[in-house]
Order: sequence, then C-alpha cells, then structure tokens
Amino acid sequence: MNVEINLTTGNSATTAPLVQRLGHDLLLEIFEFNADMFLDPTALATTHITAQVCNSWRTLMLETPSLWGHLMDVDYFCKIRASVDWFNEIVRRSSSSVLWIKAVQYRGSTKQLDRYLFSLLAASWQRVQRLVLAIDPSMLDPYSSPRWSWLYTPAQNLEEFDVDFRGKAPKPSLSLPPLFANEAPVLRQFKARHWPFNLRAPWIRNLRSLYIGTPFTLHQVMTAISKAEDLEMLQIDSVTGSTAVPAQFPHHVRLPRLESLILMGGPDTCPVILDNIDLPPGCLLTYLPIDFLPLTFSDAVFEPAVRALAKHARRFFKEQPPTQLTLRFMHSFLTFLDGVAASSAGYHLWLPCGLGLGPKPEAVSIFLAEFALPELSTVTEMQLRLPAHMPIRALVVFFACLPAVETLTTDDTSAAYVLNAKSEDATEDVFPALKAINLAEDQFAAYEEAGELSAIRSLVSARREVGKLIEVFNIGQAHEWSR
Repeated sequence: MNVEINLTTGNSATTAPLVQRLGHDLLLEIFEFNADMFLDPTALATTHITAQVCNSWRTLMLETPSLWGHLMDVDYFCKIRASVDWFNEIVRRSSSSVLWIKAVQYRGSTKQLDRYLFSLLAASWQRVQRLVLAIDPSMLDPYSSPRWSWLYTPAQNLEEFDVDFRGKAPKPSLSLPPLFANEAPVLRQFKARHWPFNLRAPWIRNLRSLYIGTPFTLHQVMTAISKAEDLEMLQIDSVTGSTAVPAQFPHHVRLPRLESLILMGGPDTCPVILDNIDLPPGCLLTYLPIDFLPLTFSDAVFEPAVRALAKHARRFFKEQPPTQLTLRFMHSFLTFLDGVAASSAGYHLWLPCGLGLGPKPEAVSIFLAEFALPELSTVTEMQLRLPAHMPIRALVVFFACLPAVETLTTDDTSAAYVLNAKSEDATEDVFPALKAINLAEDQFAAYEEAGELSAIRSLVSARREVGKLIEVFNIGQAHEWSR
C-alpha cells in the first residue's frame, strides 16, 4: 500500500498505485505496443495474461476489439495446440474489427491450418487488413485447392499481402481467376512469391511496396512496375526466361518516390533493370543474387553488371557521402557496403566474381576499376579482407580513392597489400591518414598464441619510420565482420 503524506497538514492518505491511475488512452497505447505479433511471438499470450490482471484492465481490453483483431497469430495457436473454443473466443473478442493474420513458422499440420487459418480466412476475408504467410506448397496446393477460394474475391480492407511459397512451388495454372477479383482499393504492400497476378490490375498503381519475380519474365516485371509510380520499396527476384530486351520494352520507368531497391536476380538481369529505371539519387540499393551458381560465372555478364552498379553507387554516394566502407572477399563472392554492418548499409552488394574456386583476378580488376570512385574520399573507417593473388595495380588505383581512412579493421594478408601498394610515383603511402588498426575476428587467436601477423607488424613499423604513427593497434578484442 502506498501512503501519501500531506506536507501541509501532516495527515496521511492511502492512494492507488501509480499504474492504476493511468488514463485509458495511455493504457491502451501500452497494451497495443505489447500486442505486436510481428515483433513478439508471445504477444498473444502477453495480451491474454494482461487481460486477467484486474477487472478494470479486462473491461478496457474486452471493449477494444481492434486489440484482439491484430492478434490472429496462427503460429501461436498451432504451437500451443489451442482448443477450438479458445480460438473462437479470441476471434469473438475481435468483433467486427479489421484482422491481422500471421502464419510463418511451419508448425501447423494441414488439419491445424484448416482449423485456425483457412476457416478464418474463408469466414472473414473481407475484414483482413494484414496477411503474412509462409506456406509449404507441397503441403497446400496454392493453385487448385478450394482452401484458397477466398483469394479470388474482393479485398476491401486489405493493406498488406505477404504470401511466400517457400521451396519449390508447382507450376501455376494459366486459368486462375484474378487475385482479389481485381478489387483491392487500399492495398499498399504486395508480395506473392511464385503466384501469378494480373499485371493490369487497377490495385497495382496504388502500391507502395512490391515484391515481384518468378513466374514473370523480365519484360512483364518492367511492365508491372511502370504502372506503380508511387512505389517506395521494390524487390525484384529471379525472373523467368530470357533477359534479352524486346523492342517494346518499357524504357526508363520513373519511380520518383522509391527509397529502397533490392535486386536478387542474376548478373544478367541487373544492368537491364538499372539501366531502365530512373532511380532517385538517394535510393538505397541492395544486390543479393542468392540463386546464382558460381559455375555459371562469365566475364561477359559480370562486367556490364558491375558498370551499372557503379554508376548508381556514384549517384548514391554524391547524395549520401559514406564514412564507413566494407570490402570483403569470401570464396567466389565479394561483399561491398557503405558501412560495417549490412543492417545499416544504404548500398550493399554481394557479387559473384569467380567459378567457385575463389575470385578471378580479371573480375576483381574490373570491379576495383569501376568502383574507384572519388566519392569514397569521405570514408574514415574501413573493413578490408582480401584473398591471396589480388591484382596489385588495380588495388593501388582503388586505395587512392580512400585518402581519409583513419581506422582499418583487417587481417595479415590484407595488411601486406596495404604495405606494398604504392602510387605510380611511389611518393604516397596507402591510407595516409591511418591512425588505428583493428584485428579481424579470426586473427586475434593466432597473434595471441604464436605472435604471428608479420605484415601488420611491418606496416606499423613502416609508418613509424616515416613519422606516421599508428596510434592504436587493437589486439585486445575480436572484431566481427559484417554478414
């Protein structure tokens, strides 16, 4: 019990705990914050328990149907094997409010998904505002099963549609009716991996976020995005068929509001897309060709892709000058990003540059030449991880664009390149502003146990001899590489 003392009279009075004196609006804001099942897999359980704390909270929560409508968490229903009565009670509490539905964990059997997911969608599709599903198509045929019949009826309240058929989806039928019967007036986010849709559907022009790829051709993809000029986020996956540009190709698609572009197709599609979309200078770019097979690598495909990526990089870095940079090679791929973590990067490449046995020197030379950008002169912190047999002349040109680097996280092999690389007239060291060297993650143990890292030692000594001291040589902790 709290006791409040009146300083004027000296009398005491009991008061309710502070939390019980919060207004309903603030309480609801707290409840809703804790009821986000897309961020917290226990949100439904938390909300259910919270509603049992006291009568006033329970009354308030039961009088707020939208709170429960946002908690149609099929993953949680399947995990706890919820009874039909309890499931129906949660649905009843949502009354006629809009619904958010999530099922992404593969936990449910077909019977459970029919009970919790498809029965709800069949009965309440018109109320669905957000739908996020990850479905195994081998378990639930997405094209012929009557379970999906609701999908071909109007979706008046639908704002987000995110359905991912993971694994190998069956070939879609050409006789499928149009999604949403072509009626989804408030739809803003759309992802339907492996699902064909009407490229002339009127709802496309209202989209702010679009994921598109197979089963469409590159020409069909470009036709679709040309109708969605208000897009803010665009992800293009692998496409079907040839990447040759037909005569009727919709050149120079304008996307003036685009904030983020993610490309996941092969290097053959990359330059075609980038050369035919007018992107805002500050548009974030991520290139991750996750389905690319290194054994299919060729210089003829690699060089145009790098040239197109570098052209956009220059525009982007003029708009957002970089202060951090990562260049890392692993097997036959290189990582290049304007940061030390992929999650915070605005420009992120994961680029194939070899046949599976390591990067090809010719491909590396092409990349370094195209990305020797004057806009990199603002970088002060760099992560550098280079393999053996790098083309030293191309490295010298690339390093020359980085005069402001003060902190370098690297390994001994890469340090040897920094030590030996000189400008054409041999008058300037690489990274003339360098003040600190951090060891790469896997180098600390080798240094601690065997006192190795001769190149890094030599680099530090060489700088000292010319009066350029390395002020910090950090061997006290491991430094993780961006993924």
